[in-house]
Amino acid sequence: MLEHARRRTAEEHISYLLADAATYDFGEAAFDVCISRFGVMFFADPVGAFGNLRRALRPRGRLVAMVWQPRAENEWAQVIPATIARTTESDRADGVFRDESPFVFGDPEVTRGILMSAGFGEVTFAEVRERLYYGPDVETAYENVLQLREPLALLAELTPADADRARADLRAMLAAHDSGDGVLFDSAAWIVTAS
Repeated sequence: MLEHARRRTAEEHISYLLADAATYDFGEAAFDVCISRFGVMFFADPVGAFGNLRRALRPRGRLVAMVWQPRAENEWAQVIPATIARTTESDRADGVFRDESPFVFGDPEVTRGILMSAGFGEVTFAEVRERLYYGPDVETAYENVLQLREPLALLAELTPADADRARADLRAMLAAHDSGDGVLFDSAAWIVTAS
């Protein structure tokens, strides 16, 4: 991805770096803004990681991050795992799934607390509700789903026969979400800003 970006970028003032944003030394007060699109939700130590990013910002610098709202607000995050999990007598029948990391910043008060603990202030939330595009057709959407951690983990827990049924159910569910303009699901996110 970085090589692709470099090939498409001719501007001298743009550079690309593969690094851990939580620990990389970006320098003190070196940037005006830090932008993340669904990238901050996997920090092992959110307060420490955001503290590292805050140190890299100049005074009055801004953080802008797009994060998912809670799982319950995201159709895709409920329907896909439920379609796979219902093929087994799993304790996930109540809709509770093991990995909540993509939704860790869904609660504004939790997020505000983390950011303020990392030294940020003036934390605001703007709601974004859009249809989430999984692909132009069912087969592409199916292949895209099978690149995600949670569906793969759920399928790996099934017997071969249950996994086959789950894959067939998954294709049928994706077909039901094919709008003619692609396979779409409701989604909800926050654009979080802080300074």
